[in-house]
Amino acid sequence: MSSKIKVLHLEDAPLDAELLDLSLRRTGIDWDILRVDTRDDFVAALDRGGFDVIVSDFRLPAYDGLQALQEASTRRPEVPFVFFTGNLGEARAIQALKSGATDYVLKDGAVERLAPAIQRAVREAAERRARAQAEDALKQSEEGFRQLFNCNPHPTWVFDVETLRFVEVNDAAIEHYGYSREEFRGMRITDLHPSEEVPLVEEAVATPKDGIRRFGTWVHRTKDGRLINVDVAAHDLEFRGRRGRLVVAHDITQQQELQVQLQQSQKMDAIGRLAGGVAHDFNNLLGVIIGYGERLLRRLPSPDRREINEVLKAAEHAASLTRQLLAFSRRQVLKPRVLDLNAVVGEMDGMLRRIIGEDIDLVTVLQDGLGQVKADPGQIQQVVMNLAVNARDAMPKGGRLTIETGNAELDESYTSAHLAVRSGHYVMLAVTDSGMGMDAATQARIFEPFFTTKEAGKGTGLGLSTVFGIVKQSEGNVWVYSEPQRGTTFKIYLPRVDEVVEEQPAQEAETAAGGSETILLVEDSDSLRELGREILEEHGYKVIEASSGAAALEALARHTGSLDLILTDLVMSGMSGRELADQVTRLRPGTKVIFMSGYTDDALGHHGVLETGTAFVEKPFTIDGLLRKVRDVLDSGRIPS
Repeated sequence: MSSKIKVLHLEDAPLDAELLDLSLRRTGIDWDILRVDTRDDFVAALDRGGFDVIVSDFRLPAYDGLQALQEASTRRPEVPFVFFTGNLGEARAIQALKSGATDYVLKDGAVERLAPAIQRAVREAAERRARAQAEDALKQSEEGFRQLFNCNPHPTWVFDVETLRFVEVNDAAIEHYGYSREEFRGMRITDLHPSEEVPLVEEAVATPKDGIRRFGTWVHRTKDGRLINVDVAAHDLEFRGRRGRLVVAHDITQQQELQVQLQQSQKMDAIGRLAGGVAHDFNNLLGVIIGYGERLLRRLPSPDRREINEVLKAAEHAASLTRQLLAFSRRQVLKPRVLDLNAVVGEMDGMLRRIIGEDIDLVTVLQDGLGQVKADPGQIQQVVMNLAVNARDAMPKGGRLTIETGNAELDESYTSAHLAVRSGHYVMLAVTDSGMGMDAATQARIFEPFFTTKEAGKGTGLGLSTVFGIVKQSEGNVWVYSEPQRGTTFKIYLPRVDEVVEEQPAQEAETAAGGSETILLVEDSDSLRELGREILEEHGYKVIEASSGAAALEALARHTGSLDLILTDLVMSGMSGRELADQVTRLRPGTKVIFMSGYTDDALGHHGVLETGTAFVEKPFTIDGLLRKVRDVLDSGRIPS
């Protein structure tokens, strides 16, 4: 197979063609893609040939995917055929595979599988061609066999069936396993296997059979001690007057690792969606509890406030837990700015030393000339804090905690082994402890919410899941390495930006004040909307309330007076708060806007990032917090009298 993979793409939708092109280009492989959208152009391209793989939509105007598959099978049976389509359905998928399709990939929800599926199809086609060529070549001269043997890109060898000794190996085997040709010839095939597999290898060798045989997956050990998983195909033959066996080994270690990463990613996404939805509903409920609790607290005399204070304290703790769930599910509303991570770590030094205690030595290794990142400073501080607390708990008898920063470049060799990681320039933040470490089974679950190895009551199991969500929502990556009794290292990679660090002015606390302006309040939670109306009206504001975007526009059409502010929930069914605000400000220019939410989705924009200048109230809010934000926004732009 050449370095450039040539793709014939049958697709009538330009956007879907762009989706395929983008998915393939991101792999870093050289792709040559020819797109056609009619039967005539498709047949003409088949007749010209020269393609490594055919990718086709299933539904096409006046021409469906099965007809295209039949055409390709007739004209180019050697070329693999992959469907890239919408919801194919189980029956059609089975029919397509029975009709000769190599694979199918759904456009919605599985695009990341497209490039690996095409590469696998091309690779397997190459293997089929290589095996077919091998069978022909074995009937020819020794020299012809040797040329084909050495040109195979996969590790290939011939061994003596009786002695199990290697007779010949190709260059790919030498490169992949690390042994020289002379070293191979002094070895038996069992030397590549762990001791527990040797009896199975000997049994497999002792069973002769005509034709190509697939032996499934075996574990091999390379010269440097690495264990790799290989898919083995073999063919018995006579070689130099002896009974031999030709073996082609395909290393599938990375493929399996990527599959595990994909399964883990899908699992985390599913848990994240569930956690985000639960946290969203809880935030609305907690908003009602906190709001009415504060109002009740203000009415009660001091001696009677203890019980309601306990209720508010518990509600605030619950709100903290929901924020952590939202962090994991990547549904937080972020306020990013350009940061220097060295400064962030430096500012936290005193606080970190108090938290980890005197028996743990804190060491910081901060690289000079560190690049900048764009992230929410509060969230990055939470990442550092959570990792430091986790490290402290892993060192109950004391130890060393090292926080390190550095510039990093993740190249294609790294990204090819790490699903959903983009190559490029990053800034690294590493947190290393000398504690008890973790085994592989624990590492596989550490980012799941509520998973903890601590005793009951010692932790919520949300610390590392919060780290995971914050980093992912900030378009970064988390890497962890740990061994039992040898400590743990977490490495955070955040995209590097070429921008100037933003200085934040000091914020002065202000007393919440009321007003007399007119506010359009839009909230789909009845209890929370009623609470908001009562708070605003008690402080002098005129309130028009609505339970949805459509209802808000109807109420506004009936309102003939002025409108000073729209206070709207961001995430609502039907019309989002963002869409509503756009319509209201077109109808009533000059109207100011505040968004409310404890949760974000696509309504806010890319990765839940607030645009500069966007006014926002986080749920669950306090009475003073809501009133201050309303007053600040209404007063913004006014000339003091």
